[in-house]
Amino acid sequence: MREYLCESLIKQDIETWQKQREAEIEDQFQRYGLIAYVKNEISCTWTNGSDGMFRYSDNNYLYGFCKKTKELQLLITETELPVIACGFVAYLIHNFGDSTEDIFSGYLNTQMYRYETLHNSDPDVLSRSLRAEFFSAYENYEKSLITQSKKIFEFLTKKETDLINNYIDVYLKFISNSYDYSIYLINGYESIKSNLDGKEKPQPEITDPTKGNDNTSQSKKFINYLHHANREALLAKLHELIDGNKGKSVSIVIIALIELNFIAGYDSRNNLYQTMRDEFGYIGADSGLNKYFDDKDPKIKKELDVIINILKAVN
Repeated sequence: MREYLCESLIKQDIETWQKQREAEIEDQFQRYGLIAYVKNEISCTWTNGSDGMFRYSDNNYLYGFCKKTKELQLLITETELPVIACGFVAYLIHNFGDSTEDIFSGYLNTQMYRYETLHNSDPDVLSRSLRAEFFSAYENYEKSLITQSKKIFEFLTKKETDLINNYIDVYLKFISNSYDYSIYLINGYESIKSNLDGKEKPQPEITDPTKGNDNTSQSKKFINYLHHANREALLAKLHELIDGNKGKSVSIVIIALIELNFIAGYDSRNNLYQTMRDEFGYIGADSGLNKYFDDKDPKIKKELDVIINILKAVN
């Protein structure tokens, strides 16, 4: 009887969470139109007449499109999907509704982090400025991804296309006006030139998101912080709860893990957040995650109780 009641409560919690999610998507649709359906991978008939849904790859920042077959079954294998949007455009859509600062800084910092991770073990790394190298090539590289991503405009209305283009224009200015980029323009080239003793400046290699990313962080993996009899099952459940989310939703999951003593051993929250980004992709800025730890809002407490019950059921 007790086991039946437990399963019933968990089912109610999941149904409550699903209803909240549906309400969020409807609210996003009212504000952003079809962009909300791309973001949330909702199947519909698009502006160009195509039927199907978009699928997002968080590891490579790609949106592929799944066409409906005659049997109305969707192809869901990412490797089989044509890439419709990539790079900043895909990241922007996936994070639509977040603050512009979080979107711009989050994407730029992730790209820079990937470049530094790719090259921080190079034998000559101490004589180079990896950030300067990154910024010397990044803007033109991102522009090429934006050009590829314009295929998604066929699926959207003119109003939605104009909105995305506005974000693109501002993001390109954000790159050019960023502090690191300014430092590179003033000092970077001369510093690299002198450090290389007249050798040819190395050509930056920026990972192509359309070809995947096999580079992993050398730091401790997130799963090693989990304390549970079945860590793999817990990690799988966490992917269900966290993938594609950020900010409040992720903070609530972390708080639930802490309250259940399912996570420990990290040096600081910032350290934990970085290992989570390696595991789940971008989860929001540190400041945006931290602010919910002391939030006494009853709504937060209610959402936390739902997540705690879901995690308790993992075995």
